[in-house]
Amino acid sequence: MKKDIYYVRMKDREFKVAFEKDGVFIDGVPLPAELVPTAHKAFVKARIHDQILAFPIDQNDEEVRFLFSGREYIAQVEDERQRTLHSLESAGEETGAGVTIKAPMPGLVVKVEVNVGDSIERGQGIAVVEAMKMENEVRAQGGGIVKDIRVKDGQAVEKGEVLVVIE
Repeated sequence: MKKDIYYVRMKDREFKVAFEKDGVFIDGVPLPAELVPTAHKAFVKARIHDQILAFPIDQNDEEVRFLFSGREYIAQVEDERQRTLHSLESAGEETGAGVTIKAPMPGLVVKVEVNVGDSIERGQGIAVVEAMKMENEVRAQGGGIVKDIRVKDGQAVEKGEVLVVIE
């Protein structure tokens, strides 16, 4: 069975949650629990100590909100792939020319999503880079105006190569 690992941040704490064939582990400590399949994506069911708990969840791109025992909790959840991509993404490097957005990995630029002079916002897609047959959207880590585009569709790039300059 495949081992699924998630990183869950709640307030100022982060937990590594691993779902393995022999149980659930939180930061390496076994928890006598398992997820129970449900037909509704808005609910999660878990069996903990032979008791089934169900709680509603509301998920968007940035966070997961859920109710448990009458209290609302907010968490950020990443799987291993998302964690790797985020660690590879450049938060932008300040230079005299502005902020540079760099390729998070070697690959092929599938599409440049902005033009020189465009006004962009934090989180907006800048380019799509294909690596290992997966398309990964590189997003702006801050807002500004696109000053320079240093790549074009179909171009091979190396990790750390400048894609776009924003000021």
